[in-house]
Amino acid sequence: MKKIFVLLAAVIIFSSCGDKTAQQNVLCGTSMIASLAKDIAPGIKNTVLIPPDACPGHFDLKPQDALAVKKAKLIIIHPYQQALAQAIKKINKKARVEVLKASALTTPEGYFNGLSEMAALLNGNFPGNFEQYEKNRQAVVFSIMENVTDDQMYISCMRKKKVKAVVSAVQKDLAEYFGFVPVTLFGEAENLTANEIASIIKEGRNKSAAVILSNLNGSHDTSAEIINKELKVKKAVLLNFPGAYGDDSAFLALWRYNFNLIKQTAGDCRQ
Repeated sequence: MKKIFVLLAAVIIFSSCGDKTAQQNVLCGTSMIASLAKDIAPGIKNTVLIPPDACPGHFDLKPQDALAVKKAKLIIIHPYQQALAQAIKKINKKARVEVLKASALTTPEGYFNGLSEMAALLNGNFPGNFEQYEKNRQAVVFSIMENVTDDQMYISCMRKKKVKAVVSAVQKDLAEYFGFVPVTLFGEAENLTANEIASIIKEGRNKSAAVILSNLNGSHDTSAEIINKELKVKKAVLLNFPGAYGDDSAFLALWRYNFNLIKQTAGDCRQ
């Protein structure tokens, strides 16, 4: 009996020394934020508020979202989700709302910046775990670098080719990372006038755009379809958030999907 008591006491002591973040409930504005949080604190209990195939900039809270908002102690959003933050505060005044400012998160370097910011952000809200967060960050960075090393030869070649493209505004960072030259940008179909569409088509023609890089979320691809009726070039519908096609909501799955699609659309590149 004494041995059992000692073992139980040991379990309690060691359990209390673990990652305290795992005991917290964090609400993530997008699956990208959830991916960053999971990479830094794997034991974290996080809930994704906005599905990866929805448009986070035009998302309204639904009645079923209220319960998740009420339970959350920390809510992390992107800068363009400020309207969502105001709605959240009306439901849960005690919740802390943090804004993750890192950009270009679909690129390795951008994601690395996001990991560093997420580690600092989580430690600021749940202090005492920074050493573990830093170990996790370094492990994820190493894993990503190891997995994208072979892709750099193709990217280097594409950067020299400077392929001209008509690009969804939200995919501009990824397009430029791969060396594409965005000759003009487009956004949601409902926000484009007939004159603006005509101007985009004219710009694409005059500057010899070879591809259209579209985006899954929102109505960006509707815009791309309208534009491409005139341009008639190859089109790739890229992802901005992990998890849209049932993957494991990790950066590498998102990267691999976009990389393969870009290579398929732009073709092989030899230096």
